Amino acid sequence: MTSCSASFLRDANWFSLAYDRRKELMLGHGKKGREYAGRILQLITGSTGLDDFEWGVTLFATDPADPSTPKYRSRLIDMLRLVHSGKTGDVAFEETFGDNLPGFQRRFLEYAATLRATPKATCIERQQVLASMLSALKSHGKRFESVSGFRRTVIDIGMVMRCRDGDIEWKTESDPRVYFTDLDGRLLDDHRLFFDERHGAPMPDLVSRPITGLQLRTRFYDSGSGKLEDETVAEGN
Repeated sequence: MTSCSASFLRDANWFSLAYDRRKELMLGHGKKGREYAGRILQLITGSTGLDDFEWGVTLFATDPADPSTPKYRSRLIDMLRLVHSGKTGDVAFEETFGDNLPGFQRRFLEYAATLRATPKATCIERQQVLASMLSALKSHGKRFESVSGFRRTVIDIGMVMRCRDGDIEWKTESDPRVYFTDLDGRLLDDHRLFFDERHGAPMPDLVSRPITGLQLRTRFYDSGSGKLEDETVAEGN
């Protein structure tokens, strides 16, 4: 198996675009990637990332044992040339990498089991879990004036979020207190986890300072269909 990885960090140029335009660009990006579904396996890392970037994309392909086999980069270029010449993504992938998808998946799972999140990525994951909890509670008519009230409700009901992405299922920690603490298990006080009102927003921003030099801000948006969307940005403090 061979792999190719890239890390991404959105800068001021990205955030200077209107939210609807950013949403449109990301939808187009996703549609293009789905043309290769089932042929190129990718690991997208964000809140459970491996580094201090916002997210990363790792592409995997099973590589025959023959040491003379070209490296992944040159083979990827060959595949892109086939697509450019008019062949479909499926055909181009098989001609370039072969059709040993079971072997490919097996090696990918072996690799994925070794991955560990960085401290910063763990903080971002916790922030995003809190954002999901806030959105879910708001959909049931609950709104909070302070993080302490939000925390009390989450702990009292033992709130657990269950998510599904394709065949992958996961749920949040059975004890939700962990999402209100720093990496040393200390409760984030009102100076390190708080709400910040933003004009025109459906909910105030959620701001945290979980580790030295890092401030996370989650902004909430109305998608237009009654469902909240959010994005988390890493800021300095």
